[in-house]
Amino acid sequence: MGLVETMRLKSVGSTALVAGRSSRARVRFVMRIPLDWAMAASRVQGSEKALAIGVALCYRAGLERSRTVVLTRGLCRQFGVDKDALRRGLLALEAAKLVSVERSGKAPRVTLLDAPDRVIEIEAEP
Repeated sequence: MGLVETMRLKSVGSTALVAGRSSRARVRFVMRIPLDWAMAASRVQGSEKALAIGVALCYRAGLERSRTVVLTRGLCRQFGVDKDALRRGLLALEAAKLVSVERSGKAPRVTLLDAPDRVIEIEAEP
């Protein structure tokens, strides 16, 4: 299932209790991240924060119900990504063809793309 179909199926609305917190504390699940996309982002060369940036992008995309979002520094800070790591990470994700980036103004406009077909092979452990 591609990124677009996943976003349609599971955009906004699910909640779950957080372990160790009161029953009032809830976390909102915004969208599922396709496994092939997440695995590809975790293997991107050139940025150790590429996966964190990808999760931030998916979070924002789920909130906005759009594959194209403006990625702010404030959101990235919440995911532990500083401005230099953001720049490197977006370049690396773009090179891996997981996102397309429009750079104009202060915050980049990023479109999430489906993971390339060639990306992942899962090896069974003996």
